[in-house]
Amino acid sequence: NLATVVEGVESHVELQMLEHCACDFFQGFRFAPPMTFEKLVPWMEGYVPAATPPVTVLKPAAFG
Repeated sequence: NLATVVEGVESHVELQMLEHCACDFFQGFRFAPPMTFEKLVPWMEGYVPAATPPVTVLKPAAFG
């Protein structure tokens, strides 16, 4: 019953690997850059999730 939060996700490949490792929550430049609260509210109001390609399970050697 432990949820994991991964910080610093920058690419789709990293996201794929972390999803394969059953991580629960993600944050990082892959989703949005750091911003002040004043910029966060308008960003959230206009937020439309990017289409994410289906996850492909990569073999551990691919992350070498």
